Amino acid sequence: MFLLLLLYLNKHKLPLSLPRQIPLFPFPMAFDPSFAESNISNAKAILTAAASFAATAVLVRSIANDLLPSEFREYFYDGVRNIFSRFSSQLTMVIDEMDGLGPNQIYEAAETYLATKISPSTTRLKVSKPEKEDNITTAVERNEEVIDTFNGVKFHWVLICEQVQRENFHNPRSPYRSVVRSFELCFHKKHREMVLKSYLPHILQQAKELKQQTKTLKIYTFDYQNMYGSISDLWIPTNLDHPSTFEKLAMDSEIKHFILNDLERFVKRKEYYRKVGKAWKRGYLLYGPPGTGKSSLIAAMANYLKFDVYDLELTGVECNSDLRKLLMGIANRSILVVEDIDCSVEFQDRDSEKDEEEDPSTSRRRRLVTLSGLLNFIDGLWSSCGDERIIIFTTNHKEKLDPALLRPGRMDVHVHMSYCTPCGFRVLASNYLGIENHTLFGEIEELIPGAKVTPAEVAEELLKGDESDKSLRDLIEFLNVKTRENEEAGGKEEKEGTVVSTEKRDIFTRFSSQLTMIIDERDGLGRNQIYDSADAYLATKITPSTHRLKVTKPEKEDNITTTMESNQQITDTFNGVQFHWVLVCSQIERQNIHNPRLPFLFSVRSFELRFHKKHREMVLKSYLPHILHQAKDLKQQTKTLKIYTFDFRHMPRNISNLWIPANLDHPATFEKLAMDSEIKDFIFRDLERFVKRKEYYRKVGKAWKRGYLLYGPPGTGKSSLIAAMANYLRFDVYDLELTEIRCNSDLRKLLIGMGNRSILVVEDIDCSIQFRGRESESAEEENPSFMRRTSQVTLSGLLNFIDGLWSSCGDERIIIFTTNRKEKLDEALLRPGRMDVHVHMSYCSPCGFRLLASNYLGIENHELFGEIEELILKAKVTPAEVAEQLLKGDDGDKALSELMEFLEDKKGEMKKWKAKIDESEMEAREKKERKEENGIAA
Repeated sequence: MFLLLLLYLNKHKLPLSLPRQIPLFPFPMAFDPSFAESNISNAKAILTAAASFAATAVLVRSIANDLLPSEFREYFYDGVRNIFSRFSSQLTMVIDEMDGLGPNQIYEAAETYLATKISPSTTRLKVSKPEKEDNITTAVERNEEVIDTFNGVKFHWVLICEQVQRENFHNPRSPYRSVVRSFELCFHKKHREMVLKSYLPHILQQAKELKQQTKTLKIYTFDYQNMYGSISDLWIPTNLDHPSTFEKLAMDSEIKHFILNDLERFVKRKEYYRKVGKAWKRGYLLYGPPGTGKSSLIAAMANYLKFDVYDLELTGVECNSDLRKLLMGIANRSILVVEDIDCSVEFQDRDSEKDEEEDPSTSRRRRLVTLSGLLNFIDGLWSSCGDERIIIFTTNHKEKLDPALLRPGRMDVHVHMSYCTPCGFRVLASNYLGIENHTLFGEIEELIPGAKVTPAEVAEELLKGDESDKSLRDLIEFLNVKTRENEEAGGKEEKEGTVVSTEKRDIFTRFSSQLTMIIDERDGLGRNQIYDSADAYLATKITPSTHRLKVTKPEKEDNITTTMESNQQITDTFNGVQFHWVLVCSQIERQNIHNPRLPFLFSVRSFELRFHKKHREMVLKSYLPHILHQAKDLKQQTKTLKIYTFDFRHMPRNISNLWIPANLDHPATFEKLAMDSEIKDFIFRDLERFVKRKEYYRKVGKAWKRGYLLYGPPGTGKSSLIAAMANYLRFDVYDLELTEIRCNSDLRKLLIGMGNRSILVVEDIDCSIQFRGRESESAEEENPSFMRRTSQVTLSGLLNFIDGLWSSCGDERIIIFTTNRKEKLDEALLRPGRMDVHVHMSYCSPCGFRLLASNYLGIENHELFGEIEELILKAKVTPAEVAEQLLKGDDGDKALSELMEFLEDKKGEMKKWKAKIDESEMEAREKKERKEENGIAA
């Protein structure tokens, strides 16, 4: 307005010496009537001019809005603003609500932060409370100014809301308006660096802490129906209102304080984790009997940290891919909980066969969920996809968990949630009865260790009454009952299933010097290896005086096996100490699904090993390892060798069903092989050294496997050598036909399905895998159907199993490749570490002939041997051809004579073949010479 007045005065040529003619204050200190009259007339003129100018401005603005395009008006206004902004010392930062398609974190932080800076003089305030939240929130209303002070500098905030017209897709003629919000932050330009480097980071940190303090905790479960939709829709939240806190936990105080300090240290060490190159997460394993407070501890941790909880039910996840999607949908500052981990993921890696038998449909549904898939999220590449996370696994049986899950870096802290302790009881008494001490506390604390009650059971007793004296007396009665039950149950557990002669003795077990170890047949869902080993070992210790014996022979096995009968006792001696074994069999009634009225009896077997208590360490460290080793050797000696081929129809199904076995009854041995004696002895010694070097391979960090390449013409004994190696090592053979495999993924499945102590054979490797690695185009031209069938199988896929990551997927394996043409193989396949030993299977040698004569004719020497050996060197015949000639007759003289005739014929053929070769070479040489002569003449 003042500017308009100046323009008006200049237009009408009015004097500018305002102090004399138009004073700023129209009423002087000394009143002069004439001067006042003059001032009033001047003021009237000014006001009249201002009113006229204002009316003109309004008229011009209206005409401009109606006639001028909006783009021109915006351009004009921006120009005017820019003119004035050049001379302004203020800087305005605009913080939009949205950053592209996503929210602007600074806007959200400012909204939370400024809610705490609203002054009492504010006249407008925004208040809200979501339906599922507990807290009422306040926020800045639009166009309201908030002044904040930071480091002595004032900052002015204003919330700007604009309505933007958007096209309505459903009705283009009726557009709708959307609100665009932003904060404008105004301050002096000289503070720009401070705002960017200190003030805004301060707001972000303060907002983060405020949100954590006021947030309503959530617990999430996943919605499987949305598995293939948006990741944000996978988890369904509900409020977590668990009242548990660390102060209320009935735990040992030292353990409780350790967990509290560990959590506090974890949340403060973001930069430390980044510095050492680790994902910012922490793993806890809570193990112990049911009712010991595992869930309460998790809730206390969530309440203390103000972290949301994601409850992951692994049995509802189909595959590792779905598992990754779920884990990607987990927010930072959260707790991931997998309860009863031993009942959800372990069976996939350990007990898949039994689980499939019990519930085939369930097995098919989750057959692809693996422990390794979860571990990859815990400390693998996927562990970096989130920050500040707590991962908690719970179990009732820690011993059933895979050791890979328990190591530091995965489960960093192992917390044993034990039975209630005296310390825990005092916390419960304080929580439930409101008393810190009582005359009965001493008696109760003496009973608690022997009663073996959980905190949940104690809490239940304390809940029954309102009067503390009565509640404590009732608790004492309860503890006495539990103590008696535990003593009786202990006696029953020892008596059940034992022979009559041991029942009377069990009464005096407390005063006995004997210790009895129970070795159950099953360990959870899997078999107990010690039981199986003891079963095999004790079969060799059965004495002639035994009057009951169990004899079996499976249909497809060759050997008759003898084992202990139930309730029979065997005495074994080891290092001068006697050990008494008894096989105990008891029957348990199980429900019959098909006929509930007719239950069936299920047999439960276990060994009882009894010895003097002083030998306990020797049993654990020497005797039982000795049994395991002896049983392993016995099984190897008596096992029926198998040769496996794979069933392509079962490729997508359970790995255990991929390989189909058949008995391997090949009679080949090293003694019978028609090979050069030096080569044979070398292979024999190499195999013997290999099987004895388990610790060496472990020490040097190599997979315990050995590669052999057998190359040479057909009929030179490659298959016989493989059979001899299998018979000597007692290893099963897996015959892998690469041409039938569709892709590398299927190849891995097959290789994973192989057992340890086995031989993997790939025959004619040059005809199956090499062209995929180096000659794919030519192979496709020669045989397109064959190429299509193996289009995804690559040489690198097989090499990855031989000495890559997959090479550690099995122990004590021999890998054998055979080929007729070594020169066609890729060099990558031949190097040591892949094919460690190259064996040339050549034509029959004189030494090989003598072995064949001994094997087939039963003669060690003959007058024709010398002549035959001379012919063999010239004829180039294979051992198979020589053996075929020796098989034709029973008479040694006649067979050798016919062999000589055969060798003479082969020798003649060789001469003709060489002559033809020489003739071809001569013709080629002559052509070359003629070309050279023609070139010189030209």
